[in-house]
Amino acid sequence: MLFDAHTHHHHLDAVINASISHFKPVSGHFYSIGLHPWHIDTCDVREALQSVSSLASQYPQVIAIGECGLDSLISTPVEVQTAVFEHHISLSESLQKPLIIHCVHRSNEILQLHRKHSPRQPWIFHGFRANANVLRPLLNLPNAFFSIGDKFNPEAVKQIPLHRLLVETDESPTPISIIATHIASIKNAPATLIADASYRNILHIFPAIAGSL
Repeated sequence: MLFDAHTHHHHLDAVINASISHFKPVSGHFYSIGLHPWHIDTCDVREALQSVSSLASQYPQVIAIGECGLDSLISTPVEVQTAVFEHHISLSESLQKPLIIHCVHRSNEILQLHRKHSPRQPWIFHGFRANANVLRPLLNLPNAFFSIGDKFNPEAVKQIPLHRLLVETDESPTPISIIATHIASIKNAPATLIADASYRNILHIFPAIAGSL
C-alpha cells in the first residue's frame, strides 16, 4: 500500500496540507497544519500561529504540524522565519505530533535548531531534493525522515535507508505510484519494496493512522 506523506490534493491515504483559514476536515482524512515560511509576510503572524495551535489541538484528524521551516530564497528575514519555526517545534512537542519541514538551503540552521530543542517527535523533511552532502549530517538526526516527491537528487535518494524513506506528491499531478516507481528504479529495488517500506514508516510515525486501521 502507498500512503502519501505530504500533499496539497484532497484524497484518502494521505497527509493533506490544510489551509489555516479554510480548514474543513472531512471524515476519514488526515491533515497537517502550519504556517509556511512563504506566507509569513502575507498574514498576521500572531493570529496565524494562534489558529495553528487551536486547530491542531482541537481536531484529532490533524496528525502533524507543518509544513513549516526555513527558506533562503525568500525575503523574509531568517530571524523571523526561525522564530515562527521554533513556535512549530514547540507545538509539535507539546501536542506530540510530528513536524513536517520545508527546508531550502537552510539545513545547517535546521541542524542547529535540532540540537537546541532536542525534539522527541519525528521530523519529516518533505520534498527532499538536496544532494548527498546535505543529506549525510541530517541522517544523524534521530527520528528524521525524508519524503521524496517527483523531483529529487538521485545520489541522495540512493543513500536514504528504507526505514527513513517516505513518498509524497506535494503539488505534483504525478500519481504517487509513478513517483514510487521512479524511486525504486534509482534504488534498484522493486516498487513494492518502496511502497511497503514507506507505509511501515508512516505507521511508525503516525500512531493515529495505525489506530484507524
